[in-house]
Amino acid sequence: MRVEIGGHALNCERVGAGSRVALLIHGLGASLRSWPTEVVDALAPDYEVLLLDLRGHGLSDSPPGAWTVDDLVADVRALLDVLAIPAVCAVGHSAGGVVALALALAHPQLVDGLALVSTSSECNVAAAEWYSSVAEVALEQGIGPALRQVVAGLRLEASPAQDELVLPDPLGFAQTARCVASLHPRPLTPRLAEIRCPTRVLVGELDPIGVGGAILLQRGIAGSTLEVVPGCSHMLPQDDPAGFAARVREHLASLGAT
Repeated sequence: MRVEIGGHALNCERVGAGSRVALLIHGLGASLRSWPTEVVDALAPDYEVLLLDLRGHGLSDSPPGAWTVDDLVADVRALLDVLAIPAVCAVGHSAGGVVALALALAHPQLVDGLALVSTSSECNVAAAEWYSSVAEVALEQGIGPALRQVVAGLRLEASPAQDELVLPDPLGFAQTARCVASLHPRPLTPRLAEIRCPTRVLVGELDPIGVGGAILLQRGIAGSTLEVVPGCSHMLPQDDPAGFAARVREHLASLGAT
């Protein structure tokens, strides 16, 4: 369903039941359809699962003007307000992990748990240049070449969108890529000590981005746990849906009653 949040709309789906809500936030170039069915099905019997398309992705709108990470966070907060959801366990993959982390920093009352997957709180020079370059490719050549560059850069077997019917808008993709690149001049790392909610950090052993960002998160967030998952790449949820779902369920259970 599309939800108006003030000037633009976000597409989202609500599945399952339970008083605790698991918010699944996808990465750059993906959509809510990118989350494996096995993951959603494993969570839905005991939890409400809220999936959304970030602005510029899937069936969500692409507002005009330049975007910041704060804008992506404001979208999520507005969506939760409209849906009358008081708090979530935010599960963010890659760029979605940046949004989840920034949401917990900006609105700690909305986040009672974090699962940060294949993500980081900062971006080095090389990574920032790469994200900026894929943004330019999207704007100049279209979304197809941009996604192919993402596939090559992350050594993936297929497009992270996984559904050619909901390919991201080129401008929205570019704006989101630039948001991730902005973590180089404006990292979230110095603020990690502000995170108070239970946090689990997951990263694939074979992630070409490396495990350094995950280690930074674990060291910076008090009480957080880190697991390097053997045999998995950057697309950890897709590589091992059953194992990923089990890890998220375990984290949700540790937060208290559903």
